[in-house]
Order: sequence, then structure tokens, then C-alpha cells
Amino acid sequence: MIDKMNKNIKNIIKNLILKVLPPKQYRLFLYQYHKILGHLDREMYFINKFTNKNRTAIDAGANTGMYTVYLTKYFNNVYSFEPVPSLADDLAASKIKNNFVYNIGLAEENSKRELKIPYDNITGEPLYAWAYFNVEHIERSFLKKESIIVGCRTLDSYHFNDVDFIKIDVEGYELNVLIGAKDTINKDKPVLLIEVPSGRKDRNNILNYLNNMGYCGYFISD
Repeated sequence: MIDKMNKNIKNIIKNLILKVLPPKQYRLFLYQYHKILGHLDREMYFINKFTNKNRTAIDAGANTGMYTVYLTKYFNNVYSFEPVPSLADDLAASKIKNNFVYNIGLAEENSKRELKIPYDNITGEPLYAWAYFNVEHIERSFLKKESIIVGCRTLDSYHFNDVDFIKIDVEGYELNVLIGAKDTINKDKPVLLIEVPSGRKDRNNILNYLNNMGYCGYFISD
């Protein structure tokens, strides 16, 4: 009950702020809010230390756009991919400089796929950050899930040039994204930041795939 009340209060505050601030200012406010509270991923602050060229960055699984906002501070062009329509629309409405938003999921081939959006068991709210293609990835038991059909494309099909950095946070679909980005990775050798929790069964498959492409990995643990 307390969790539900807290989330309802947060939603009320969010809606009030949205009425006052334009989309871009709201996105920047949200970024600063999470930064002040220490909610941003700490690996975010290592990005500019590992990239010596800041031409093009890819944000695969952009969600609310926190990485996107950060990346636009350092890269000339940031391409954000988000398959959840409402999240992609919100980010696009922010009209952040040098940011291009695609309401598309990245995968190993161009196709239409089923994206599942789970709902919070307590509040009944959609958990867009947990949206997934890979059924095996989600271990929690959600009482309600919504399925939508979304478009997917390979990163290679966009023929981006000078890609210096790729961030991938796609809830169990990391290897699929990497396979679809093989040519881009081989061509530009970008720095890769991939979220892969330690308990994941396919973790070694991802590491082996990257090793075969000439990459060596480093882990940042919580």
C-alpha cells in the first residue's frame, strides 16, 4: 500500500512538472534530478574517458533518455533507438540538439516482433523500462503483460559513419543487437557499453562473440 501511495505521489508531481515545463526542459530537469540524487548509472561518467573521438554515438534502448542527454554533451550526433512508442515519442518531443530518435528496436534482422510490456503487480502501472523481446530474460512473475508489435532493424541497415560509441541496454536482446551491428562494429571499432547482469545465462555467449571480434571486456559491478 505504501509503495503504491509513493508511486502515485511521484506521478502527480511528474504530471504537474510536465504541465509547467516544455518537453526539452522536462528531460533536462529529469536528468539533473537523477544526477543530484545519484540515480544515474555510474559507468556513464567513464564514457568520455574511453572515447578519444566523439563523432557519433548510438543509444540502443534509450528508455527515458538519460544516456541520450549525457551523450549529446560529448558527441556530435546521437542516434537513440527505443521500441516503446510512448517513450520514443516523449524523447523525440524533447528536441534535444544533435539527437535523432527512432521508434525502432535494434535486432539481428529487419522484421516485426512482439514486444512485451509487464505491469507492476502493486500499482498496475506499465513498466516500460522492463519491456522485452526475450521471454527468458524476465525472471520476475508479472501478473499482467501487454504485447505490442514493433518494427525492428539492424544497426548496419542505417549505414552510419564514424560510430565511436554504442550503449546497449535492451533487456536480454544484447546479442541480437550485436549481430545486427557486426559490420558497423568491424568498420568503426566503437567503444561498447553493454548492460549484462552477472546472473544472466547468456553472458558468456556475449563475451565470446565480442572476443571473436577482437574486443576485450571490463566489468563495472554495483
